[in-house]
Amino acid sequence: MAQRWHLFSKIFVMTSPYLEKIPSHFHFSTFPEVIPAEREAIIVIAPISTIKPLELPSIELLRAEAITHQQSRLRYLAARYLLRSIVAKWLGSDPQDISIALSPSGKPFLPQHGMLHFSISHTEQLIGICFSSLPVGLDLEQERSLDVGALAKRFFTLEESVFLDQSSSPAYFFRLWCCREAAIKADGRGLGQLLASTRVLTPIDEKKDLVQVQIEGVSWITYPWLLSGGIHGSVALCEQPDVIHWCDLREALV
Repeated sequence: MAQRWHLFSKIFVMTSPYLEKIPSHFHFSTFPEVIPAEREAIIVIAPISTIKPLELPSIELLRAEAITHQQSRLRYLAARYLLRSIVAKWLGSDPQDISIALSPSGKPFLPQHGMLHFSISHTEQLIGICFSSLPVGLDLEQERSLDVGALAKRFFTLEESVFLDQSSSPAYFFRLWCCREAAIKADGRGLGQLLASTRVLTPIDEKKDLVQVQIEGVSWITYPWLLSGGIHGSVALCEQPDVIHWCDLREALV
């Protein structure tokens, strides 16, 4: 059993040279030993290459086999390994025994633990999972070359498109996208259904920790950040939490 939990045995609390722009509301801490309390959230960031495999239920192995793109399949498996390791540690059970179901829109949830919400996201190299007592959404995006103007006009509101046209930094596009997608994932009905009806209520100012996103009249609070290497992220919650624990494992397993 000790080997199973070695993932959390050497937590390294990251310092500012590595974490570039992290919201002040985040609390840097070692990995919490218990499920997030009421009005709390826990964000775990881990490199895909360091997440150790464990035994998965047959249904998840079948889903993985159905993913034809190799890197996408590896990311799916890594996310399930990390998710099951964390939840099993909190519940004192075997990782394979954790029941994970999918909503009609494909959002995973824990049917036997309705008060524990979670959201998964990844880039090519990183897996992120946010856990909370509140409905939650998480998005990670690697900054890359895109036709920002065309994408903004296609998917964003007029105000957001004008803002991006006036901005000289592509980073604003990814900041905006992460906030929007995190809120959509928190809503749970899917990107295709909600992207056109989603809009940002507050300016996308890199100096602000909190950005409000509205979906069909419902407001979500999002906290965007930027990691070294141009990795953008955002977490969305239905109300402002008392604390968000930030657990960065990128150097913890070296």
